Amino acid sequence: MQTINQKNKYLKTFTLSLLVILSFQSFVYSADTIPTQISDLEEQVDVTINPRYPQPGETVTISLDAYGIDLDNTKITWSSNGQTLSEGKGQKNITITADAAAKSTVIKAVLLPPNSKRIEKTITITPQSVDVLWEAKTYTPPFYKGKAMFSPQESLKFVAMPDQISPSSAIFKWTMDDEVLGSKSGFGKNILTYTGDILLKQVDLSVEVSDGKGNTAKKNLSLAPLNPEVYIYEDNYLYGKLFNKELSTLFDLGQNQESTISIYPFFYGTNTRSNSNLEYKWTINGQRIDVPTNQNDMTFRNTENINGKSSVGVSVTNTDNYFEDVQKSTLINFNRANVEFAF
Repeated sequence: MQTINQKNKYLKTFTLSLLVILSFQSFVYSADTIPTQISDLEEQVDVTINPRYPQPGETVTISLDAYGIDLDNTKITWSSNGQTLSEGKGQKNITITADAAAKSTVIKAVLLPPNSKRIEKTITITPQSVDVLWEAKTYTPPFYKGKAMFSPQESLKFVAMPDQISPSSAIFKWTMDDEVLGSKSGFGKNILTYTGDILLKQVDLSVEVSDGKGNTAKKNLSLAPLNPEVYIYEDNYLYGKLFNKELSTLFDLGQNQESTISIYPFFYGTNTRSNSNLEYKWTINGQRIDVPTNQNDMTFRNTENINGKSSVGVSVTNTDNYFEDVQKSTLINFNRANVEFAF
């Protein structure tokens, strides 16, 4: 006679077997439904936009790619605002021009694959632009109309200025040499400061600006450091410093028998030419002139009233940055004074 425990054991075994059969049937049923789903997977069409973040007026290429569909034998029609732009078999690519006024352009692609249903893809191109301004913390003389250049190991300041996105409500992602600067990126961070590398390498920078609503602008910028320069100008006793003419070759002392020349360093990491970290070393005909190292002006006189030429040189060194060490020279022409005697 079977005991109650044996009956329970058989009942549990039967129940487990039934669950296994039901699970197997369920699995077989799910497998049978896969072919009806593959057709939907095969009709997935990928769209590629190049450049990914177009600017106003920029040429944009839109490309289609698909898995399980022979696009080369598929009739593809491209249109915009109801007007056909391109049509034919294998027309997988189209090139358009992004709106110059940064307005959105809607492009529709209609695909008619053989022995399959119609497929439509809608692409919206909304051009965005961002300008990146940069400022080098280097010296230029007063009234200089040019831009202060980036010298080795000096500081740079970048400011991203998006045109269509408000900077106060934008997210900025800064990338330098393909490395995202996470601590300097984020909401409202449109300013980036940078100090030049000791290896004097080029700065490759990019910034992406997004408004969190799908609108994104991107800008790439490359900037190489330039060596600083030194220029020599006349400090005329009547007109002051003559910045319109640089004394790079020959300077005629003239009949005055006396004149002052001034040294101006360009693109040094200082705020004035009289900064304490700048050293000026003067020479005449190769011999060092014993003057203070902070002297950036020098007066020359024809004390012997003779004709001749002398080579005047000066080296300017930034003691805080020895990459900033430039030598410059000019030739001073001394003329004998014409003296007339009246009787």
